[in-house]
Amino acid sequence: MFDETSQLDDGIPLKAVTPVAYRIGRIDPQGQFPWFIDPISVEHLYEGALETIDWTRAVGTNTGIVRVTRDTSQNIVVGDIGLDITHADGDAGTLLGIVGDYLYIRPDSSAAGNSFDSAAGGNLTCNAHVDPQVTGQASETGEWLWSNAYTLGASLDTDDLTYLYVEQDAAELTSADGGGAQWWPDGHFDICVLVKEVGVEIDEAVIVGYQRRYQTVYSYFELDLSAGGRNPIPLATGTDTNILEGPYSLILSGASGTWVAGDPIYTGAAWASATKKGIITLGGTGATPTLEYYLIGDLTQFVTAETLDAREHAGTGTINGAPINNADGPIDGVTGVTVVHAHDATFDIDNNGTTEDYSFVIDCNTNPVQEVYQHLQYNTRRGETGTGLTDGIAGQFYRGIDVKITYTTLLGTVNEGSVVTQDTSGATGTIIAHDLTNKVVTLRNSRGTFNTTDDIVETEATNELQGVHVIETISPNAGAPFGSFAGGAWFLAFGGVLDNVPAADANNYIAYSNDGKFYSEPTQVTILVGNTRALDRVGVWELTVAGGVIKRDQYTVDATQGAAGAVTIKVDPAIGQLRPSSGHVVWYDDSAGIEYIYRYTSYGTDLFTLFTVATTTNDSATETQITDTGAFATVEVGDLVWNSTRSLYAYVTEVVSANIINLDRAITGQTNGDSYEIGTTRSPYDANDLIYVPYILVHETTGSSGTPGEQSVNVVYSTDVPVLARARQAGDIQPWEGEGTLGSGGFSANIARILDEIYT
Repeated sequence: MFDETSQLDDGIPLKAVTPVAYRIGRIDPQGQFPWFIDPISVEHLYEGALETIDWTRAVGTNTGIVRVTRDTSQNIVVGDIGLDITHADGDAGTLLGIVGDYLYIRPDSSAAGNSFDSAAGGNLTCNAHVDPQVTGQASETGEWLWSNAYTLGASLDTDDLTYLYVEQDAAELTSADGGGAQWWPDGHFDICVLVKEVGVEIDEAVIVGYQRRYQTVYSYFELDLSAGGRNPIPLATGTDTNILEGPYSLILSGASGTWVAGDPIYTGAAWASATKKGIITLGGTGATPTLEYYLIGDLTQFVTAETLDAREHAGTGTINGAPINNADGPIDGVTGVTVVHAHDATFDIDNNGTTEDYSFVIDCNTNPVQEVYQHLQYNTRRGETGTGLTDGIAGQFYRGIDVKITYTTLLGTVNEGSVVTQDTSGATGTIIAHDLTNKVVTLRNSRGTFNTTDDIVETEATNELQGVHVIETISPNAGAPFGSFAGGAWFLAFGGVLDNVPAADANNYIAYSNDGKFYSEPTQVTILVGNTRALDRVGVWELTVAGGVIKRDQYTVDATQGAAGAVTIKVDPAIGQLRPSSGHVVWYDDSAGIEYIYRYTSYGTDLFTLFTVATTTNDSATETQITDTGAFATVEVGDLVWNSTRSLYAYVTEVVSANIINLDRAITGQTNGDSYEIGTTRSPYDANDLIYVPYILVHETTGSSGTPGEQSVNVVYSTDVPVLARARQAGDIQPWEGEGTLGSGGFSANIARILDEIYT
C-alpha cells in the first residue's frame, strides 16, 4: 500500500526489525506523526512482537501520543475516531482510538498547551460529544510493547477440550475490550501480550501460561517477555488417574445410548457452537442414568430441562432437576479440609523426637488423603477464584513456594503474608512462612533474582532481613500445586505436611519440610478386636513371651517425676514409637501394691500428657455419684477421680451426662462441696514403681447383635510382639481372651460371644 505514489509522502507505519520483531510509530525520521494501533486491534496479530517508537510525548520536541482517562459516561463513541478533540482548557488533537474509559489522542503539536495534562478535570469534546476527563488524572504517555507468546507441547489436546489461560499481574489475561474473556481460540495459542503500557512494564513483563483442566496433570510456565520477540510456553499434560470423582452430578430422564467416562457432553445445537460443555467422570446407561462430570469451555453450568448430548457416543437425554454440587468440593462427603500457610514447627512426622519445620499445613479432617488430594486439585483448577485454601490468591494461579531465604539478622518484624523487596536487586516475593528460630523465610510469586548481601525489606529501615543470605530457588510442583499423588501415596510439595490424617492413611503420604528433606510416618499396623457390643470391656496387652504374662515392666518412673497430683508422667527409658498416640497408661505403685490407670492424650520423648480436670468442688454428691454442672463433657468411663477432701479415689463407671458421673466404689463421707480432680497422678516418684501401656483398654459404647462394633488402634511396627486380647461383660458373655502375634500385618481377633448362663 505504501509504495503507491499517493502515499510516498507518508511515513511507513510498520518496520520489520527481524522476522519476529516489529515496530510501529514514526518509523521514518521525516514522518510527521507516529502511526497508532489500539490494544484491541493488536489482539488479531501473532507470530511476532510489536513495540512502539516515538509514542512518548516530549513537550517542545515530539508530539507523540497521549492516553486520557474519561469518566464512565462514555458519550464519545467509536464513530468519532479520526475527528478533532479538544479540552476545555484549550488542548487540541485528533482522536485515534477508544478502549473503555481510555481515549487515545494525537495532540496537534508538541506545544505544552496541547498536552491534555489537566489534573483539574474539565470536559473533552469530540464531534459535539462530551466526556469529562477524570479529575486528578493527567494524560499519560510512553512507549508500548506487545511481546509474542505461543504454546507448544505435543501432549496437549489438539482439539477444543483443553483450555489454556494466562496470568498477568495476578489476574487472568483477557481482551482489552473489557468483556472479561480471552481473545484466542481453545487449545494452543499464539498471541501478542501487552507487557509495557505508557512506558511502564506490567508486573515486570512476566506472564504465566497455564493448563489446568480438572482430571489432568496440570502444567504451567513462567515467562519474562521484557525483551520482546517470539517466546515459547512449553506445556505438558496427561490423565491424572488419581482423580476419580467429578465435582458435579445430574440425573437424566428419557435418556438413550451409553454415557462413557471421559466423553465430552454439551447442550445446544452442536458441539462447535455450544457454550455449556463438560467431561463425564462417571457414566451410566438406561433411561435415567446419574452422571458425574466436570465443566470445561466457559465453565457455564447446565440447567434442568436442557437436552444433554454426548459428543463421542450416541447418548442423549433431558436433564431432570438442577445439577448437584457435591459436598464441599469435588468429592462427595469431603468436609472441613483447610490449608494454613504459616511456619509450623510442631510436627514430628518420623516420630524420632525432633520436630520438623513446615510452611503450610493441610488439615485432612480425617478425610482419606487421596480424596483430599482430589479436593485440592479441584480448588486449583482453571476457573477457581476462591482464595481460602491458596494463601489469599485465586486458586487457579496458586503455584507454591519458589524461594527459600536464610538470613542473618532480623530488624523489627517481617510478617507472613507481606510482600518484601530486596534493595539493589529489586527482587520481590510474598512471604508464606517465617521461621524466627532458624531465621528462614519461604516465598511465593517471586520476581527477579535475590542476591546474598542486600537487605530484604518489608518497611525500609524498620522491618528488614539483614546480613548475609543463603538463597535457594525452589521449583514448585507444576503438575499438582500441593504435591503429586503416585503409587498410592501423596508426595507433598516443598514445605508441606498433613494433619489429622486417618489412621488407615498414616503411611500414604510423604511430608516435605523446609530443610529440603522428605519425612514419612513409621510403618503403622492396626490392632483390632471385632464383634463387640455396648458395655463390653476390651483390652489388648503386650506379653513377656508367647504364652507368658502381661509385660508390666515396660518403663520405670523417672526420678524427676516428683509428688502426686501431676498432670504428666515421665518415664525411663524413652517411650519410642511403639505406643498408641492416645490411650491409657498403668502405674504400679510398688510400696502400696496398687495399680492406677490414667488416660493420656499424647506423648513426647519420655512424657505422657494426661487427660485431667483441674481441682474444683462438686455441686452435690453421694458416696458413689458426683454432680457438677458441665464438668464432665469430656470425661470417659475409666477415668480416675480423686476426692482431695477425703483423700480417696474411684473410677468412673458411667457418664450419665455432662453434669453427673457414677463411681465404681464408695468414697466414704463424700458430700456436697467436696473438692475433687480427675486424671491427676496418685503416686509420688518411687524408683521401684513400674509403668506399662495397654494397646487397647476401653469401655465399649457401640455395637449390637445386629450391628457388631469393633475397637482398633494404630501403632508403629518394628518387630513381632506377642499379645493378649480380652473382653468381658458380666451377665452377658463368658470371659473371652485370645492370644496372638502383633506382626507386620497387625493383629485382629473377633470376640467369641458365648452366653454366660450361670451369671444371675
